[in-house]
Amino acid sequence: MRLIQLLRTSFTARLCLWRWIMPYPYLNRITEQSVLRAINTIIAEQEINYQSNYHLLTENQARLLRAIAIQGTVTAPTSSEFILRHRLSAPSSIKQAISSLLEKEFLYHDPQRGYMVYDRFFGMWLKQLA
Repeated sequence: MRLIQLLRTSFTARLCLWRWIMPYPYLNRITEQSVLRAINTIIAEQEINYQSNYHLLTENQARLLRAIAIQGTVTAPTSSEFILRHRLSAPSSIKQAISSLLEKEFLYHDPQRGYMVYDRFFGMWLKQLA
């Protein structure tokens, strides 16, 4: 699994900072275990913020955001396959939720890759809810 590919530059920097300040025995070399430990530390540290932000979303927004987090990247969030797989509401409601989530910067849209959760650590936290 290529963990670093999941992260945007600013999140990679945050991960590297955590990796750098971890206890001495873990500073000898970077391993997948040490990266996972750093990711889990960041998620645990931010959990209260993630919970707070998540509870501010409407039910449709929360379900859509969780579904996108589960898939990682979604090119067609209004497709019947995506809607049925994640038990989402009508395409018009999804379009509305996408617009709101983009405006609130919970989602990011890359024209070539599709929609993804903006904060990769938040996305990982959302996956744990499923």
